[in-house]
Amino acid sequence: METRIAELEIKFMEQEATLESLSEQVYLQQQEITHLTRHIEVMKDRLKSMAQSPIASMAEETPPPHY
Repeated sequence: METRIAELEIKFMEQEATLESLSEQVYLQQQEITHLTRHIEVMKDRLKSMAQSPIASMAEETPPPHY
């Protein structure tokens, strides 16, 4: 009976260590996801600022016909 209890305790400790390891991995992955999400937002902002405006600058505009 004591052998069986000892085996169960060993299995429990192994499972506890595995859960702790998995929890650490999930935490690290969440940090990486947060970092990448921020990076994507920065890239989106840069792309928006690089996009050409549909309105031409004043120098490029042709004068209206009544000039």
